[in-house]
Amino acid sequence: MSKIADLLRRDFNKGLLAAATSAFFGGCEKILDDIANRPIRRNITSAEAADDIAIYKNAVTAMKALPATDPRQWNNQANIHQNSCPHGNWFFLPWHRIYLSFFEQICRELTSKPKFALPYWNWGLSPSIPAPFWPSGTPLYNPRSATASSLADGSFTGPAVLQSILAETNFQLFASLQSSAPRGGTGGGYGRLEQTPHNYVHGFVGGEMGTYQSPRDPVFWSHHNMIELCWVDWNIYRGNQNTNDTSWMNWEFSEFFDAKGNPTKMTTAASLLLPLLSYRYDADVAGTPKEAMQKEEHERISKLVRQGAPSKLEFENKFEISRDARAVVGKPEAFAIKVDSSALGSMLAPSGSKRLVLSVDGVTGPASPDFFVRVFLGNQPPTDLNINNPSYAGSFAFFGDAHGGHGENHKLQFLVDVSEAARRMQQQGALMKNGALNVFLVPVPFPGQDLKVREFSLGRLVLSNIK
Repeated sequence: MSKIADLLRRDFNKGLLAAATSAFFGGCEKILDDIANRPIRRNITSAEAADDIAIYKNAVTAMKALPATDPRQWNNQANIHQNSCPHGNWFFLPWHRIYLSFFEQICRELTSKPKFALPYWNWGLSPSIPAPFWPSGTPLYNPRSATASSLADGSFTGPAVLQSILAETNFQLFASLQSSAPRGGTGGGYGRLEQTPHNYVHGFVGGEMGTYQSPRDPVFWSHHNMIELCWVDWNIYRGNQNTNDTSWMNWEFSEFFDAKGNPTKMTTAASLLLPLLSYRYDADVAGTPKEAMQKEEHERISKLVRQGAPSKLEFENKFEISRDARAVVGKPEAFAIKVDSSALGSMLAPSGSKRLVLSVDGVTGPASPDFFVRVFLGNQPPTDLNINNPSYAGSFAFFGDAHGGHGENHKLQFLVDVSEAARRMQQQGALMKNGALNVFLVPVPFPGQDLKVREFSLGRLVLSNIK
């Protein structure tokens, strides 16, 4: 597949992207055969992944044995993430796709296994850290807070919440919000895929997985391979469109190294072709097997992926409360948002027409992600923090330290769709009290982990409709 790799290393901006794609589908049977037989990324818990797991172990061992001067060395690969990874904005998905792809190429080179594909951990179907990452002393082990028997919380990673996230059609709400740059830019905010399963799993696993040095834990790569599968499922299998904003499409990432350890570059636009040209998955997020795409389907999907569509977030009927607050573990922090009762009916229109979204703004994350946050609505503080509580509206989780890759003064934003909970509570006559809609934020600790930090700060809540 060297011809494919060579094309992907070129500058794919604008006309070159179209020209290169035309070459792929212009009658070169060898390239089409390579695409049809590209390496398969398999579920790490499947019997078919046994060879991939063995190769992965050998690759990790080989990377750790490289000299510190080699950019492919294990810790040096983690430093790329520490120094350059974007989080909390719409560069999150393409950056990690490229990172994963070059890592996979390095694994192939160091093990002399050109058909190797990195296995993924489908935490939606397997909520405990898979067996290959245990026990201590084996190549894929790293010290963690979670144990082999710990189970991820289904409200963050379970099939129902994943299908809800994949049903989101707006690119920014799915993939995180628009930003002018991967790091240090203006704008940004967490979308549902990043703030829910992605952030939660990092905190759930714990240890270095809860930091920006998370790639030092081999489970990181299989975790992000699952995040990549979620994007492939959303974009390719379900036919949802990415943004066509040129500031996103044309952004060039230059912090990576190829299989030989040479500096390399890739644009977001070029990265969109990777799952069509360089690898495919054995199944979708739900575990349904996926066969290799036929040429006609491949052409259609390639066009869909490359073109994109306008992606905007339009808010209406805004009501807010600005207040510097600290939410503490185990204690519901209450906010009473004054809402015009005449507007409430419109805001809570029947399911499917409008969505009621709560924006949690001005957030300074905790120094370590020792807890996640659940959101409840109603005229009384929740005594039952279970997700089956009718007043439960949603959750979000943190990743890394208070600033991490965001910069010292950067404040975070999280969006929670509270539509269904608001409708439930309204039907019970328990949504509004004294002209206000009450919101409760409750930090909840990860089970079995020592709490180093017990609170986070925020500055504003905004309740609004998204068209």
